[in-house]
Amino acid sequence: MVCLAVILPGLTANSAQTKEAMLDGVVRAIAENEPEWQGGKVHSMPGTPDPDRFRGTLHDFEWKRKDRTATLATVQIFYGDSEEDAVRMLEWSQMILSVNESEPLENIGERAYQYAKNGNSWITFRKGKIFADISVSLVDLRYADKASLPMLDLTVEARETAKRFAQHVANQI
Repeated sequence: MVCLAVILPGLTANSAQTKEAMLDGVVRAIAENEPEWQGGKVHSMPGTPDPDRFRGTLHDFEWKRKDRTATLATVQIFYGDSEEDAVRMLEWSQMILSVNESEPLENIGERAYQYAKNGNSWITFRKGKIFADISVSLVDLRYADKASLPMLDLTVEARETAKRFAQHVANQI
């Protein structure tokens, strides 16, 4: 997913500490609850304020399974300038994911969607001013038989892993 993010122009020290505490909490929660995964924050993407773009900052995280080579979990957290920015980001993501027939998901954030197929799973959700995109890939599709029984099992595992990661993120907001 490609996201354009903009830095929050009037960020105060208190809101920055709150945001950083939330982001640090995400890394800590995943490290404590998902010990077979290693990784953390990759980078943040500030931009130039523009009224035609989503106003906020995008933070990227990446984890890999210690015991498997072709595994990756990515988390993108968009910390919006307003709740409306997070709503717009979720709507924008649904335009992209609707091609993949994503489905509503209950009990994560205020509004959430999921999609899982071929050993991969995506969850997008919004909670307050936060939009999160969680992607879990447990297989390298270049070398996989998409119709095999193990692929179906990997898809279920990817979906459950994505749900756990999404819940860890939602619990920190």
